[in-house]
Amino acid sequence: MQLMINIEKMRELSDRKAEVLALVSRAGKAGLTWHETSALLEAEHGKAAHHGTSSGTLSLLHKSGHVVMLAEKRGKSHVYVVPTEVHDRDTRPRRTNRGDIALLDELRRVTAERDAALAALAAHGLAA
Repeated sequence: MQLMINIEKMRELSDRKAEVLALVSRAGKAGLTWHETSALLEAEHGKAAHHGTSSGTLSLLHKSGHVVMLAEKRGKSHVYVVPTEVHDRDTRPRRTNRGDIALLDELRRVTAERDAALAALAAHGLAA
């Protein structure tokens, strides 16, 4: 009986993650805050979505890399977008462990070097 309840809870969480990911994806470049996500879930299901449900699901999706938390806020809440909608906006790192933070710092450094090299090429008329 306990195993059945746990399996059902896992299925519910998986369904919720898929649903929230679809909502964030449909929001496009504008993205969604936890509050906006809760409102959409409430409209879809006819019952209020608790803050913890929306916020927790967005956090899980963020930690797994399925969504990105932007540094920008709307109504005091961070905005989440799918990775393809980040564009040139500042993001908040996933807080999974120090290795991830170091990797993000290295990625930013390499990206800055690449951008500088491309700018130098463009200045000499050599950009593709």
